[in-house]
Amino acid sequence: VLLVGTQADLRDDVNVLISLDRYHVKPVPRPQAEGLADKIRAEAYLECSALTQKNLKEVFDMAIVSGVEHKARQEKKMTAKGIKTLSKCRWKKFFCFV
Repeated sequence: VLLVGTQADLRDDVNVLISLDRYHVKPVPRPQAEGLADKIRAEAYLECSALTQKNLKEVFDMAIVSGVEHKARQEKKMTAKGIKTLSKCRWKKFFCFV
């Protein structure tokens, strides 16, 4: 899981900040977002902007790497689980090899 803050270009936009202030809200501070990422056990917190393309490639690259690593971990778990299951087989008790 990745936590991505979008529309990062609006964080410093004066008009947006004025509009948000009318409702007594502010953009989520980066430390708070990073804390949430830790809380939900996200692999990373990234901010990007599709409008300016800032960090957009990094977000997609991280998503790809995260997906590939997750798949590898799942396959490793399945392999280890399969070996453990085979070692518990009881067929060994019925045969004597000479």
